[in-house]
Amino acid sequence: MNNSKIKYRLIFSMIVIVIILIVMSMLLITKVFHTQGNKNVNKLNIDLTFEKQFGSPNDSENDLIGLISAFHVNQKQQLFLIDDAFKHVKKYSKDGKLLSVLGYGPGKGPGEFNGPNGLSSDSLGNIYVIDKINLTITIINDQNEVIKTKSLKFIPAQIMCIKPMVVDVLGFPSFYKGNIVHRFNLEENSEDSVFTYFPRMKGKEAELGYMSGNSGRLVKDREKNIYVSNFFPYQITKYSNDGKKIFDIKSPRDIPIPILEIKSNHIKTSAGIRGLSILNDKNIIIVLYTENSESSTKQLFDFFNSKDGSYIGSISCNMLGLEKVRFINTDLMGNIYFDFLDPYPHIKKFSIKIKHLSN
Repeated sequence: MNNSKIKYRLIFSMIVIVIILIVMSMLLITKVFHTQGNKNVNKLNIDLTFEKQFGSPNDSENDLIGLISAFHVNQKQQLFLIDDAFKHVKKYSKDGKLLSVLGYGPGKGPGEFNGPNGLSSDSLGNIYVIDKINLTITIINDQNEVIKTKSLKFIPAQIMCIKPMVVDVLGFPSFYKGNIVHRFNLEENSEDSVFTYFPRMKGKEAELGYMSGNSGRLVKDREKNIYVSNFFPYQITKYSNDGKKIFDIKSPRDIPIPILEIKSNHIKTSAGIRGLSILNDKNIIIVLYTENSESSTKQLFDFFNSKDGSYIGSISCNMLGLEKVRFINTDLMGNIYFDFLDPYPHIKKFSIKIKHLSN
C-alpha cells in the first residue's frame, strides 16, 4: 500500500512539474511576443486634427471612388488618386473639390490603363502614372493630353518625379535582378535606365522578403533627398538627389522574418513596411504592418529624424483613433493623409502635432 501511495505521489508530482513547465513556457513565449525586438521603443504622444475628406458615397458619378491603388499630393496641395476600379486618375483641389479626371479608362492604348498602381507629378503640372500590367510609364498633362508612354522591362511598384521628364522607379524586386531603384530620362528613347541605386540586402531572410511579392517605398523631401525602404527587411536608406548614399536607418525593433511554407510553396510575411513619408522635412514616418500569433493585424507608426536618422518614437494606429490605413502621404504644409476602404473608399487629411515623448 505504501509503495502504491509513493507511486501515485511520484506520478502526481511529475504531472505538477510538467504543468508548471508548460505555464512557464507560455509566459516566456508571451513575454517574447510582446517585447519582441523591443530595443528601446519610445511611445509618442501625437495629436491628429481632421481637416478634409476626399471622396464620399454621395458624390457625383465621376467623383465616386471605386478603389484607391495610390495617391499623391503636389506642391499646391492638390491631391491625385488612382481609381483602379475605373482605371483613371482623379484630381482634387486642396479643399477636396474634384477638378478633373485624367486618363481614358481601361486598355493598352495611349492614356489607357489596366493596372495603374503609382503616380507622381512635376512642377509643370504633368502626372506620371505607372501600370503594373501594361508595364508602362504614362505622362499626361493638365489638359488630359498624353505626352509620352514609356515601356518598362520590369513590373513597377513606385514612381517619383525628380524633375520634368526625369523619374525614379522602384519595382517589385521578385521580378528582376540588381539594384532596386532605376532612374529614367524620359526625353531619351533608350529603354535603359540612366543609373540604378538601392542595392538588395544579402542573405536568405532578405531574399524571402524580396520573393514575397511585396515592394518597398520611395519618397523625397524638399531638399531633393531621396528615401527608399524595403518591405522586408526593415531598412530605410537616405540618398542624395544623384543617388549617392547618405545613411541607413535600422528598425527600433526586430520583426518576424518571412516563412516559406513548403506544402503551399507560399511565403508568409508577418510584418513589413507598408508606408513611408516625410513630414516637414524633419521627420521620417514609417507605417509598419505586423501580424501576431492569432493572425490579427495591427499597424505602428515609427518616427525618425530625417537629418541624422535617429529614432524618435512610435505610436500605434489604434492609439491615434484611426481605422486600418493602407497608404500615407504628406504635403509641404505639414499635413498628413491616409486612405481608408471602410465604409467606402476615401482619403482623410489631418494636421499633426507631436506633443511629447512618454516613456
